[in-house]
Amino acid sequence: MEIMAGTHCSSAQHFVDICHQKTKTIIVNHVQKAQFDATYSLLEKTFKKIAGVPDIRQQHH
Repeated sequence: MEIMAGTHCSSAQHFVDICHQKTKTIIVNHVQKAQFDATYSLLEKTFKKIAGVPDIRQQHH
């Protein structure tokens, strides 16, 4: 894939490396699949415990 930096990148990590070379004002990071899976599982467990607030829409109108 060619990106606007005029460079070809072959992976997500290579894309992040190119971004870091081109700018310091935008924060770009690469999330590994294992990191994503671990975080997803944790968040999924957390949000299963959350209960909705009945008639919340009526409170905001």
